[in-house]
Amino acid sequence: MTVAVSGLWRGDAVVAGAVRVLRGEGPARQAVLRGQLRRAPAGPGGPRRAPAGMMVGGTRLLGQGPQDGIATDRFVTVQGVPQGTGLVVEAIDERPIGVFSSRIAALSVEGFLAPNRLDPGFHLAGFGLPLDPGSRITPRAGERQLFLGRYDAGFRVEAGLGLPDEAAARAAALAGPEAQAAIAWWLGGA
Repeated sequence: MTVAVSGLWRGDAVVAGAVRVLRGEGPARQAVLRGQLRRAPAGPGGPRRAPAGMMVGGTRLLGQGPQDGIATDRFVTVQGVPQGTGLVVEAIDERPIGVFSSRIAALSVEGFLAPNRLDPGFHLAGFGLPLDPGSRITPRAGERQLFLGRYDAGFRVEAGLGLPDEAAARAAALAGPEAQAAIAWWLGGA
């Protein structure tokens, strides 16, 4: 079955918020995948191991050429056709760090932080939006959080609130006094 998945990146996996079955018969549909480009581990086979290729999340990018010239750890949008557990790449574009409009100055984002692979610090997983080192939170990689902060070349977080993974508990936490106080403080001109 072909499905459309949306959600939040947590490391190299997506925590699905919605999964929708795509109807239709015939040849494989084109897929779009967004995330961090990384080198795949070499395949099985002992001394004659398959060469390491590139991956986005747990999806191996298949085919030759389109991903050449894009550095690993960059955030990309890949278009292609699913084949097995991989994606035959038809087009790949590097996503710029500025993932939001330049008119946006403040953000309220739910997501996960991930450590940068090549540089010190953290970024908002799935976007590559770097966490400003002057942020007022202690980064906790892999923990779902609501981040409230200023957006420029990076994301300067002024407040963060840990959130449970389970949807009903998360909705209750966001409606609770701690979250409401943080949001009111933020909206009041933090």
